Amino acid sequence: MAHSASAGNCQRIPSGWGFESLRARFMEKRVFCWGSFDRLHKGHLEFLKDAKSGGSELFVIVIADKSVSENKQKIPAQKQSERARALLASKIPDHVVEVGENLAENLEKIAALKPDVFVFGYDQQTEIEERLKEFLKAKGLKTEFVISREFAGGIHSSRLAASFK
Repeated sequence: MAHSASAGNCQRIPSGWGFESLRARFMEKRVFCWGSFDRLHKGHLEFLKDAKSGGSELFVIVIADKSVSENKQKIPAQKQSERARALLASKIPDHVVEVGENLAENLEKIAALKPDVFVFGYDQQTEIEERLKEFLKAKGLKTEFVISREFAGGIHSSRLAASFK
């Protein structure tokens, strides 16, 4: 929500406050989400738009092909680079980050980007999400975690694939 300043409600900014502290307090929130985003579809797009509405920057973490196979017990229809390009082409995320297969390294990369909010899909409630929460907390980050609602009737890429056959 935007507010306009009038003479009666202006606040004086304390000396010593730099741009970063102003950004953190008043303006920007870095919103993150992660997933395979295989065969980008309406449910993904609605999820991303909703996540983006919670902040000023949306970072989308695209999971490695092997990790998708291990987590979902299926091989993604598209390579990681194709999935990342599709996300960029949607013009919804501000940043698309492809990560490798090593979870510990991926958690370090995410922590270095300092997420303010991390949005999980309604169906992303696994041990990996719990590890992320614990890791960011241990790093001293005060990331807010949100579970999204279901979009587009809970459509999944696997159901779309079956309809193409």
